[in-house]
Parts: sequence; structure tokens; C-alpha cells
Amino acid sequence: MAFITHVSEKMASSRWLLLLLCLGLQGVATTSLANEFSVRSASTRLHNGVYMLDANIKLKLGKEPLEALHNGIPLTLLIEMEVERKRRWWLRWWLDENIAFLEQRYRIEYHALSHQYLLININSGERKVSPNLQPLLTSIGTIYNFPLLDKNLTKKEGRYEVALRALLDIESLPAPLRPIAYITPSWRIRSDWQTWFLTP
Repeated sequence: MAFITHVSEKMASSRWLLLLLCLGLQGVATTSLANEFSVRSASTRLHNGVYMLDANIKLKLGKEPLEALHNGIPLTLLIEMEVERKRRWWLRWWLDENIAFLEQRYRIEYHALSHQYLLININSGERKVSPNLQPLLTSIGTIYNFPLLDKNLTKKEGRYEVALRALLDIESLPAPLRPIAYITPSWRIRSDWQTWFLTP
């Protein structure tokens, strides 16, 4: 009996690895142009002593990540925000000072029995459920009134640059899929950094 259980576990594990390999190799053969993360707009404004961030980010997943999601592999999306104090040009050899780094993490799951997508804000624990994926991606990319930085952390004479980007977190994928994802362009989904200056 123990032998049969051991063999069935090995077979299930082998099927899992085969599925991951197929998903990964499919992406190596053809780079999916449907993947698109891009920051459409981003700005900050001062409100009650706090710089608030508003942004609109386009998030679209292509064939390979969607197939993985529909086969039970959760996907984690990151929104990264940085604030740096820029040094004067004659001090450029000295590194810019990092004032703040914030990261919003979201996990998306697909439940085949209910045909529902589940979005979890890992930072806050907030959950949303939808029969369609795109409204959940749109909610991730719509940022309004996000408290980015306390004004007390800035100086009048300082020059501060804000940077924002979105990306798919490969490190959160199951271990067998990670090496394939690192070498497959369709899995390396990230927007360019959008940067602008903050006025203290």
C-alpha cells in the first residue's frame, strides 16, 4: 500500500513538472507580444503634509502566463515606487540618496470550479473576486490617493525624483518554473520606469 502511494505521488509530481516545462518551452519558441505593462500616467500632489500618488498603469497578460494561471499557478504582480534625492551635478560621483522604496504586491489566482479570478492585495489583505480577469488588472493599475511620502522627509533645497514601474514577480513562481521563466521573454514582463520630479 505504501509503495502504491509513493508511486502515485511520483507520477503526480512528474505530471506537474511536465506541465511547467511545456508552458515554459512554448514561450521560448514564440515571444508573446500580447504581454504589456506600461505606465500611462503618474503624478504626485501634496495633501495635508503627505505627497499622494495618482497613476494609471496598463496591465495585460499574454498567452503563457494566462495558461499557467488557468492551470493553477498563482501570479504575483508588483508595483514598485522609489523616491531619490538627486545630488548636484558636481557630486554625481556620489550616489543619489534613497529616501523611500515602496512595493505593493498583488496575487492573482484562478479557481476552475467556480470559474472565478481572485485578486489579493498582499500588503493589506483586501480581496476581490471577478469572473473576468481584466477588471482586476485594471483595479491594480488604477492608483489614486496613495500616500507616497511624508513632506517632513524632504528638504527645501533638495531635488527629488520619483520612479514607478510594474512587473510580474518571477521569484514567486513555483521553483521548477523559475529557471524557464528567467530565460523566456514572454515571462519577463515589466514596464519601463516612469520618472518625474517632486517639488518639496
